[in-house]
Amino acid sequence: MTFFKKTLLILSLGMLSMAAAQKVDSKAKNILDETSANYKSKSTMYFKFSYGMGSNGKVSKNQTGIFYASKNKYKLKIMGNEQIFDG
Repeated sequence: MTFFKKTLLILSLGMLSMAAAQKVDSKAKNILDETSANYKSKSTMYFKFSYGMGSNGKVSKNQTGIFYASKNKYKLKIMGNEQIFDG
């Protein structure tokens, strides 16, 4: 294979991978834009959540939390701590 053909092949593969990455990025951007619009449309927000911690695919400890928000202020309760941001 000549130098020109190798270079052309490498450039083609690079361009294809960039095109695939842009499709994933645009999908992620759409999800974030929709979430942001939903958040901005509400005057207040409240939700409870839980998450697990562990290793090797096994959850060994679960934690719960509560999140309150009002525009640029929030209150987060998690792991026995309370974090408040009042703008």
